[in-house]
Amino acid sequence: MQARVVDRKLEPLFKKLMLEHKYYEAARFAYALAVSHRSRRNHLDARKWGKACLQLLGVCSVSLSDWERDTTPIVLGGINVPAPIYPDLVKKNLWWLLTNKDGKSL
Repeated sequence: MQARVVDRKLEPLFKKLMLEHKYYEAARFAYALAVSHRSRRNHLDARKWGKACLQLLGVCSVSLSDWERDTTPIVLGGINVPAPIYPDLVKKNLWWLLTNKDGKSL
């Protein structure tokens, strides 16, 4: 039940960041939401947030120096979000969301 409360708090913050065009920060929230949904075995929503995270990382313009400065992991709703966050890390950590039963990419 506590995870659902966390999701209700994170989703509005995610939407606010999207409206402000802060895609990198929004990607971190999407990652946290994916992990949160996965912990409750809500695979469809977890997959949705995992894909959103990767899509956001694909469009955000974060330079390597920004990633180097962003070395402090953050905790969003009790979920540790690694820092820096980048597409290969997300794919590695969320592989179970982004593949089907045969291990093929969705």
